[in-house]
Amino acid sequence: MNLNLSERILKHKAGNGKSKTISIVLLVLLIISSYIFFFSSQLIFGKNYDYEASLPGMEMALDSSHKIKLVRSDIDDDKNLLEYEFEFTNTNYDSSDEYKININSVNKKGKITSLKHNVVCSDSDLYVIRVQPPKKWTAISISVSISNDDMKLKSDKFYSDRNSLYSTVIKDESSREYFLKLDTKRNIEAIEKDIEQIVNDNISLELKIAEIDNSIKSLKEKMTYMTSDELKSAETELQKLKHDKNSFKTQIDSNKKEIKELRDNIGILESKL
Repeated sequence: MNLNLSERILKHKAGNGKSKTISIVLLVLLIISSYIFFFSSQLIFGKNYDYEASLPGMEMALDSSHKIKLVRSDIDDDKNLLEYEFEFTNTNYDSSDEYKININSVNKKGKITSLKHNVVCSDSDLYVIRVQPPKKWTAISISVSISNDDMKLKSDKFYSDRNSLYSTVIKDESSREYFLKLDTKRNIEAIEKDIEQIVNDNISLELKIAEIDNSIKSLKEKMTYMTSDELKSAETELQKLKHDKNSFKTQIDSNKKEIKELRDNIGILESKL
């Protein structure tokens, strides 16, 4: 009986030893995987996810002859679909380039997911891809790499969050002509926003001129009762007000010319649609 009890105690201790060993192995694996995740996430999204969202028009130079420009970054919320358009520039016409794109997403918990993408249009000056992200994501990282016979692989990253994406309906189109017209429409939209901003600037300048006119009128009325010393100070202030008014009027005239030029540009773009 005592022998059986001793055997059971030994077996129990052996079992505990194995459990402890397994627990230690699992803990080590957990720590290693955490470090791998931490450092890989830093490589993809930066330390503390301190990336800066890339906006359309952003251009990156891989070297003196290769540039990558983000033309569009769209989101279709209903389809949970993203569409990106890039323009690749190579001023070294003697070489043939090969482009490679890697896309990752990250969610609020820090989980990084590697995403597949479809190349919709693959012209060098008009390169369009579509990607289906997870339903819950906070940021997208797009690594664009380039290589050819003359140089080693070089790459740069573009980042997106929901606020940086253009909300639209992404159509099942793949023709170069469609994307060229879409880009033209976006350019028109951007110019119209610029015009709206300049018009608002002119309204603000007109209000400032009105305030200056009131100040000039009030100052001239007060100057009737001023001493000679006070008049000198008031005259200096009066000249400053007139100078500011003329500066604002000059700015308004310049803005009106710019508005006309922008509207002419819209006319040229609309003729291409």
